[in-house]
Amino acid sequence: MAVRHNRRTVLLTAADGLSTPTSVAIRGRTILVPSAACLTRSDPDLLGAPLHH
Repeated sequence: MAVRHNRRTVLLTAADGLSTPTSVAIRGRTILVPSAACLTRSDPDLLGAPLHH
């Protein structure tokens, strides 16, 4: 979720493969979100998306 000017925008959802995210990391202009699948116990992912300024 991104917050800008007091407005929230969802950036990643289950449709993108997100399942119980555990943390967020930013490397350069890339955001990385490990999706551990703790509840489903199947198909953990590492999602990456470019950051735009």
